[in-house]
Amino acid sequence: MNSQNGDGVNTLESHSTDLDLVNENYTPTISIQPQLSSATRRPVPVLRNWESDNVSQFIPMHGLDFLSTVEQVNMQQTIELNELLAHQESENRYSVKVPNGETIYYASEVSTSFQRMCFGPSRSFIMKLYDRTHQEALEIKRRLACGTCSFWCYLQALEVFIPLDEFIGTVKQQMNFKSSVFLVFGKQHEVLYRIEGPSMGGCLSFSKDGYFKVCNLIKNKINKITKQNF
Repeated sequence: MNSQNGDGVNTLESHSTDLDLVNENYTPTISIQPQLSSATRRPVPVLRNWESDNVSQFIPMHGLDFLSTVEQVNMQQTIELNELLAHQESENRYSVKVPNGETIYYASEVSTSFQRMCFGPSRSFIMKLYDRTHQEALEIKRRLACGTCSFWCYLQALEVFIPLDEFIGTVKQQMNFKSSVFLVFGKQHEVLYRIEGPSMGGCLSFSKDGYFKVCNLIKNKINKITKQNF
């Protein structure tokens, strides 16, 4: 407020109120609490629950960790309806399961309709393996090759990669007039295993049922692969 002293000079006097003191010491409060993000996240992979053992459960670092304690897997092809009706091969689909258990991987082929129509099972393709979170676990690339007695100069071969396009090995068919033979090579192109199939009388036919032995370098059997057609 204004006042006048004895010399006729106006002076300004300031008076503080309780409201001013409150405003000076005012601290804002948080009225909106932090909320959870609405962005969707991929579910955490659940390690196998089809069997119990002393191995502790863990969160896989990548898709192949699902195989860490699995001794046997079954691959089952998904039959496409259009293939049955049109009598023409389509891109194959597979489910990878544990015995009497659940599906742990899905396999999906990528190939051209031209090669499927002209070359059938000899076509080149890329097969991608996905885990249950729909993340890629493995990629297999096979070149166009025949693998019969008439085309020994261009045998079957496939390359195996893990995510980020990291090469981990190769499987190559070997020239053999008695049976189907494959060698498994590591990432340094060293021979790891030998796969021996049934005798086919000189010409290989992979459309039939078959039993394949997986052997080490001294040809001792360490595992097996069984192929069945239904």
